[in-house]
Amino acid sequence: MYFHILALLWPCASVAATEFSVLLTNTTGDVSQAFTLTQLGPVKNTTIPENSTIETYEDVLVNCARPATWDTPSFNAADCSGAIDFLFFETSLTECYSQPCVFYGVNAKTRIPTNGQPTPRKYKFGSCTIGILMLNEYGPGELPGGDIKGASKDKASYMDLEQGAKHIFANCVLKQGLFGWMQAGSDGSIGIFIWASGSPEDLYIGGDSYQDQTSGSPAVLNNSAVAR
Repeated sequence: MYFHILALLWPCASVAATEFSVLLTNTTGDVSQAFTLTQLGPVKNTTIPENSTIETYEDVLVNCARPATWDTPSFNAADCSGAIDFLFFETSLTECYSQPCVFYGVNAKTRIPTNGQPTPRKYKFGSCTIGILMLNEYGPGELPGGDIKGASKDKASYMDLEQGAKHIFANCVLKQGLFGWMQAGSDGSIGIFIWASGSPEDLYIGGDSYQDQTSGSPAVLNNSAVAR
């Protein structure tokens, strides 16, 4: 089934955010799903890498690419909608959904608050995975679209990360048939990713993996990284 994306812009009271109503429709024009995209505010330290497909939202950039190591033959773009819903389901009742919390990587050496969120984190639905990890864990040449020198910890809310995943889904996965990633966090050190479940990249990234139970796997899997 093929999908089209229709975006309608409404003015809103806040000048810091713009909401888009996004309707996913099939080729017959029937509405199959709807959700709202909220325009994210500026992200610091963002540069435009060369030789990349980039979607721009004011100061926020989304990098779209389809590396072979992020892909699998069984990838189904529609599963990414389920992964976004699952991310919301898993985080919407936590204190870190609407207020910023510290996300930190395996190399963080400074003091972490009790409500700190360790990364990497992966949220899976079927063939699609949403990854959240610190960008400084990527070495030179490993990140499609350019290298980012981020910190080992940064602040963000799950609501902002969810909106970032929606932007990647709408503008990379649906619009171009690609995967994607973007910077998030107050200092731009957090990466939000969409790639195929079970891809080499997915297997390489360790951390906690959360999978929707309706897709036939345990809700929480503690994965170990494998060689890239």
